[in-house]
Amino acid sequence: MLDIIPKVSLDSPEGQALLRESSIKQTLLIRLSSKQLKNGFCGFTSVAHIMSFHALARKYPDTSLHDHCDVSDIRYTEVNIFDHKETQSVLGTAEYFDKRFQGASLTEIEQLLKLQGLSVVTKLGNESDAEEFRRLAKEALSSNQSGVILNFYHFSKVKWGHFSPLAAYHEKTDRFLLLDTRDDHPYVWVTVADLFPLINTLDSKTKKSRGFLIATSNQNKLKDSSV
Repeated sequence: MLDIIPKVSLDSPEGQALLRESSIKQTLLIRLSSKQLKNGFCGFTSVAHIMSFHALARKYPDTSLHDHCDVSDIRYTEVNIFDHKETQSVLGTAEYFDKRFQGASLTEIEQLLKLQGLSVVTKLGNESDAEEFRRLAKEALSSNQSGVILNFYHFSKVKWGHFSPLAAYHEKTDRFLLLDTRDDHPYVWVTVADLFPLINTLDSKTKKSRGFLIATSNQNKLKDSSV
């Protein structure tokens, strides 16, 4: 459970030092990220962040600009992503989803990413291992064309499942930077040894393992970013 495992806040001096030392990081994603506005919308916030990141990476292909370029052009949010017919075909309207009383499943988030024109590799925790997770996530974070979204066991007291993107990897300490979308939780660095067991957990609603998604831009299939 993320609430009880060791972690380092990105806002701390140690967390900032880890970010500076990391050679694998998606600076644009870190800079544009924000917290979810509604309970249960963590999956949509994660998708919106990845989609906006890809749009900005196309706008600024020179990575040397990513520390200081304008990131105010946020194309996708957890709200306007419901304006897309692709989202509604999977989940209905935002109003309908508000009344569903449960968040999106891993399969629904996978379908949503695919319908938005991304190629998606989905790995269930019980069908993968820490070594494969580390390898695939590092490869994805080394590119501005790919993003990583985790579905994991978040809070021990109420057994929450949760979605959030990864944004960086620190080789020496074997930590990933998790951009936790909840407004009451900071962005944190977590070791693979502590993080993967949270992915390899059972979703009580779907009766399937949680997991992680690697979403990659396909320039020929991406939907128009206007809504």
